[in-house]
Amino acid sequence: MLMRRRSLIVRSLWACLVALLCAGCSLITTFSECTDDSDCPTGACNDGICGGAIGCEVTEDCSDGQQCIHGQCHLVDEELCTVADAVEPDPDQETLHIGLLLPYTGRNAAKADATGKSAETAFRQINSTHSGVRRVHLGALRCDTEQNSSRATEVADYLVNTLGVQSVIGSISSSETLAVAEITIEAGVVLVSPASTSPTLSTLPDDDLVWRTIASDALQGPALANIVAEGGFTNLLVLALDDAYGQGLFTSFIAAVDDGVNIEAINYSVDDNGDLIAESLVNDATALLANNAYQPDAVIVMGSLESQQLIFALEGTFFESLPAEDRPIWILSEAGRDAGLLDAQYSDAWARIQGTIIQAPDSPIYDDFALRLRTNYMLNADEHPFADKAYDAAWLLALAHGSAADPLDTTGADVADALAVTNRNEPFAPGDDLETALDRLAEGGLDYQGASGPVDFDPATGDVQSEISRWVINTDGATPEFQTLGVVFTPGN
Repeated sequence: MLMRRRSLIVRSLWACLVALLCAGCSLITTFSECTDDSDCPTGACNDGICGGAIGCEVTEDCSDGQQCIHGQCHLVDEELCTVADAVEPDPDQETLHIGLLLPYTGRNAAKADATGKSAETAFRQINSTHSGVRRVHLGALRCDTEQNSSRATEVADYLVNTLGVQSVIGSISSSETLAVAEITIEAGVVLVSPASTSPTLSTLPDDDLVWRTIASDALQGPALANIVAEGGFTNLLVLALDDAYGQGLFTSFIAAVDDGVNIEAINYSVDDNGDLIAESLVNDATALLANNAYQPDAVIVMGSLESQQLIFALEGTFFESLPAEDRPIWILSEAGRDAGLLDAQYSDAWARIQGTIIQAPDSPIYDDFALRLRTNYMLNADEHPFADKAYDAAWLLALAHGSAADPLDTTGADVADALAVTNRNEPFAPGDDLETALDRLAEGGLDYQGASGPVDFDPATGDVQSEISRWVINTDGATPEFQTLGVVFTPGN
């Protein structure tokens, strides 16, 4: 390593000398001061001065405060991204950085935090147990979208075009992921979402670069329809978020629901913080529900955290005055399952709240992941619907990069090619021998079995085929908790 560093320094000095000679042998040069890479037209801030990027092999090759990312020294702009210190290995260790593009601030912050830390749990496991992939450790760059599509594209551009990462995990909302995909596809970078379910992603012209470890709403819609059929519900109120996620799920549900079910639908909107915009809902809801003009036996919410605001508002305004037996069942989509529902303010409705979850029955793989997440970060995996999918996304990207002889030389196209063959040949689960799995993947494929169940990608769409289960809130213990029940939808049936 010492000889490699000396060679690197010599090459850098020689490059500087050549640059000076080509400039007419003048030592009079105009420099621009900077605090980080974003201040520089070249995208490289070195020792407080804008200049050409300095090559590196490990972070120890760079100046204090800089990181060696994709072969170049960078002073990371912490307004956009930060290095996950809990994951970052020794600065003397070659490191492959993977981006975590998530809304770390805003209404979805708790979800983003759990999703990101679940991915980091995989990186930490691989670094500590296997010394990385082919002796290259894994690092994580936490990049905050602030739950805003414009900000998400800005951060994505910095992540892939300035820092040069070749694979990204994110985002949560389908709208953000679609916005980010425009940047990553053009840059030739792989994007894997553990949470975005809009069917639009399935047909995106993406050069096979956009993937997800969560099932499309093309599957979740029929699962919701099955819950309606099994419950014998005939009068439905559907509240659908007016974005790519809510409208895509609504279309999928309507195509699958039985004829003869009476459906009243209201679209609603949220602001940039993810909070319900009352004006988008109140007039329609009042016209429909006031004076018990319409009494639904089930209310389906196709949205995210604002589901809690909807339950609180409609229960307190229209439903709490009804006899207990006439109050509707609440059916939430995957994104609405959040720990906030376990707050006591919803206790009167707990027995009437259920929904869909894209999760396989409990397995030793899931239990091992849940224990690691709790130990590393004091988070309960059962309370975060995307946690297991993010863990699997991180493992799959690590495997895909590691299928190459040198993981640091992989491009987005290389990673995509490897992801396409992670559902064939012999099974592999986190905890199995990694070196053998990497060789097997390079030679033709392996069958990845994850915390969320088997991750079987369709190479044509980047989608996974997953069973979908039902969840309820169990109040038998000292505290309420989510409980996953039987499967309500199996692809192909």
